[in-house]
Amino acid sequence: TAKGHYTRAVELNPTLSDAWFKLGEISLAQNDLLNARIQFEMAAKIDRRSKPSAGKLALVYQLQADYVAADRELRRALTLDSEDVEFQLRLGLLHTEKFLKSSSKVDRQNAADEARIWLTQVLAKQSENVVASRALQRLNDDQRRSPSK
Repeated sequence: TAKGHYTRAVELNPTLSDAWFKLGEISLAQNDLLNARIQFEMAAKIDRRSKPSAGKLALVYQLQADYVAADRELRRALTLDSEDVEFQLRLGLLHTEKFLKSSSKVDRQNAADEARIWLTQVLAKQSENVVASRALQRLNDDQRRSPSK
């Protein structure tokens, strides 16, 4: 199996970031978030300049509701390419999700403010970006409906 081959590869050479990355993708596809996190962490540690590793690691953190770690990895990816609209959008969506799931008024407001920054940047570059537009609209609608939440 592919998993067996990649496992053998990292046993023989633990510095193969591509093999760690592929193992992480396999684990993520199997919804094994613990192993996916470990494998993507290894890939990202070996190759600090890998945007795909940072992006996948951020996804796993987000799926685990670790918004601080997901934010950190997405920002790290943006240090490699500050104009990457995909990672700007993902930061906007991450903070939109955090806004929707937060219970405290302060956390909700901070998440909404952060989401707006990133989503606005995306829309400045891609005015027709439907995902960013819908997320921004959702923030605005939800805040109008429940300003005291």
